Amino acid sequence: MIFHFDNIAATLISGVIVLMLVGMQMRSREVNIEQTAFVTAKGQALELGDWLQQDLGNAGAGVPINEQFIEDYEVDAVTENTKRFSFQRKISEADAAPTLITYELLEGETIVVKGDTVQLYQVQRCEGAATCPAGSSDVNGKSPAGLTYFRIDLLDENGGAWTAGTSNAYYLRIRFSITSSFGLSDRDHLRETHWGTVLPVRARDS
Repeated sequence: MIFHFDNIAATLISGVIVLMLVGMQMRSREVNIEQTAFVTAKGQALELGDWLQQDLGNAGAGVPINEQFIEDYEVDAVTENTKRFSFQRKISEADAAPTLITYELLEGETIVVKGDTVQLYQVQRCEGAATCPAGSSDVNGKSPAGLTYFRIDLLDENGGAWTAGTSNAYYLRIRFSITSSFGLSDRDHLRETHWGTVLPVRARDS
């Protein structure tokens, strides 16, 4: 009888150990997924940030200082995302005239994290068009599709909010948040990378 009890106890202990090992392996896998997702999102943020700095930093380039170069600026009142931003700039010094550049924020997939639905976005860039919808033939640049927030603010010469509509602001403040789509289904929280900068644009006018 004692022999049977010993066998049962040994079996139970072995089962507990196996469950512990499985749990450790699953947690290790989750940690690896989170680390990979974070590194991916960080790399995407740096690439997107560099692109935005290069392009938006030249807003108004080639436009006479007394002429308007910001054409359209639309912010979603609910999400506070910048839905559309368009401006004039010369792509190269050899251009005879500036080109209209439009950034448009498009809704992508939604994900559920801890019971909350999170909307993901993608920014598209078009040249020579006032709008930049999905599938447009004018699209010549896209962000990753994992944006959770995207905002461009117009600022005055003192860094305050610009109150003169779409006339020429002195600075652009750019902010966005991004998450990698890698491993989203396995996460119990949303891990984002945040990026932001302030660019002087008035000094680029000529």
